[in-house]
Amino acid sequence: MVDMFAAIDQNRLNWYSQNQKQFRMSQLSGMEDALNHGDDHVHLSNIGERIILPASYNGGPRDMHQCFQDSMALARHFKKIDLFLTITANPNWPEIT
Repeated sequence: MVDMFAAIDQNRLNWYSQNQKQFRMSQLSGMEDALNHGDDHVHLSNIGERIILPASYNGGPRDMHQCFQDSMALARHFKKIDLFLTITANPNWPEIT
């Protein structure tokens, strides 16, 4: 089961790396970032290919940031919070459905 999950996840990551142009993120290009960084001495060995993971990739940095923003919106809505817990649950559990 773990091997199948790893194979599926690797397949998704390969798709994301091969279809970067579809994400419309030219401003995040590694060359532009390095040249706009302000350093007079840009080392070309430090510039590589950047792979951007969209928020739809579960567990990626954008997904985690989006979940954090959602949790902070809940905290703002309910005002004073004494204890804030997060859990990972299966949405198909009988208790949730």
